[in-house]
Amino acid sequence: MSKDIEITFDSKTYIYPPGVMPFKISKEHNSEHPKVLVAQSEEKLLPLSTPLFQNTKIKFLTFDDAEGKKVFYHSSAHVLGYAILQIYPNAKLSAGPPTAQGFYYDVLLDKNHTFSTNDYLQIDNKMKEIISKKTPIEQKFFKREDLLEKYKENIFKKHFIDEAIKKCKEDELLSAYCINDFVDLCPGPHILFTNNIKIIKVTNHGSAYFLKTKISLTRIHGVSFPSLQHFDEYNRNIVKAKKRDHRNSDLFFVSRFSPGSPFFTVSGTFTYNSLLNYIREEYKKRGYGEIITPVIYSNELWETSGHLQNYKENMFLLSVNGGDSVSKEVDEANNCGELNEQSDGSNCHNNYALKPMNCPAHCLYFRQTDRSYRDLPLRLADFGVLHRNELSGTLTGLTRVRKFSQDDSHIFCMLQQVEGEIRGVLDFLDSVYSILKFSYDLKLSTRPEKFIGNISDWDEAENMLIRALEGRDYTINEGDGAFYGPKIDIV
Repeated sequence: MSKDIEITFDSKTYIYPPGVMPFKISKEHNSEHPKVLVAQSEEKLLPLSTPLFQNTKIKFLTFDDAEGKKVFYHSSAHVLGYAILQIYPNAKLSAGPPTAQGFYYDVLLDKNHTFSTNDYLQIDNKMKEIISKKTPIEQKFFKREDLLEKYKENIFKKHFIDEAIKKCKEDELLSAYCINDFVDLCPGPHILFTNNIKIIKVTNHGSAYFLKTKISLTRIHGVSFPSLQHFDEYNRNIVKAKKRDHRNSDLFFVSRFSPGSPFFTVSGTFTYNSLLNYIREEYKKRGYGEIITPVIYSNELWETSGHLQNYKENMFLLSVNGGDSVSKEVDEANNCGELNEQSDGSNCHNNYALKPMNCPAHCLYFRQTDRSYRDLPLRLADFGVLHRNELSGTLTGLTRVRKFSQDDSHIFCMLQQVEGEIRGVLDFLDSVYSILKFSYDLKLSTRPEKFIGNISDWDEAENMLIRALEGRDYTINEGDGAFYGPKIDIV
């Protein structure tokens, strides 16, 4: 006979036979059991149907817990995906993750169908039908060849299956979650039944690229709740948000002739310049020198910086001088291959791009003259205009635009000065945000799958950021660094 196991919950220990499920433990000992969505053991989330075979310290999460809400939204995304396929059988689903405010599913719809707000009601009704029944959201394990066969007509799911296979041991089965005959590759965890979701609806839609490709998908956003009380609270917050929505102000407007590029009104320009003058003075106090840099650069620079290889889809590419084909000999005669102090490049027929960020421009500025270690740290500030080729469906107000300015700065310093400079920037941030009454969270974004440089340099850079963050609360955003280096995100 198997030995009983000890389950510790809420500082009390209970004895159970091996194989007991968190659902049973919660039902017998948790006063908030009706609200429970998922279990947690040693930071690992567990479905409530997970058999336990060893001594375990367990806790239970609800919609009011961040991780519990994330699981709830993720399960809701599966319901959305299931509903989409029932309405549009030829649709190709891509990814359906949770977000901070709900969830979405990316989907490739039939070319003959233009998705619009008129589709919302049909999807809402189908989702209501799904959650009206107590249908299990079951975890099942599949052979990789079976999943590949099931999704042989879906290049998006095949990609995710291939990525999952790379991380698996040979012959290891792949996890998927099923609602009736709907099968979705997913490690989970999820809530137990569809009827745990009481309210679910589509909120908006837009466009999104599939990963780093130019394949444009429809992104359908939704929101869901486990109770009417949570839904009522959501609606109250929506009303408050509309009242303070900056898009309803008289500070700016956007024209269809220049999407994502705001026009600032007289009042808006006054506000803009007031903020600019304030931050300009703050830069001076902290030893920054303001510079002005060009907006357009040869692709030779973007190739050197790596932007053309890694960020091309987000850049506005231009053909200068009519894009004429000019021989290599002519380019060489005009010193086009070496755009530095020897040539200003004015005679070069070349491909160019609007700058999406200031980093390469500031590097050009730094190398323009010989510098000594005594010049360091060199702190540069730049309020120049940047352009990024965002998808039209993602553009909104001033929060997602194609043309913008930022109080951008770069610091050139010696290796031993890095940590001190980063601490100085974080102190700068504290000062400005406290005056503007902004709150924020810090996230350390580490090396992504696609990166330049060598791993040892990345490890050293990440460790420097970790040391600079000592004494501050922050979370790790694994794999979300820029392709050229780790970063601290302020959100």
